[in-house]
Amino acid sequence: NTSEGKKKEIESMTTELRQIYGQPILTRPEVEQVLRRKPESLHIILASTRRRNQNWVQRLCRGRVKIGKRLLFSANCVAEKYSSLVMRR
Repeated sequence: NTSEGKKKEIESMTTELRQIYGQPILTRPEVEQVLRRKPESLHIILASTRRRNQNWVQRLCRGRVKIGKRLLFSANCVAEKYSSLVMRR
């Protein structure tokens, strides 16, 4: 089943991200590195009302956590986005 395979892939990627970064949440620069985005590009995408309506941006926003002034993202949400990028290739 493809949905089960995708779930396992996301779980595997989440575990890998936690091992690499040592925590279940990632900073914006770490997310940009994982998603192979230019520095500060994620900040621009999240601030853009036009881009914020895209499904992947909404999923990423659901997994964000704000601690003080720091914006952090759930490793699971980042893994979902990464797996969807890999599936397209």
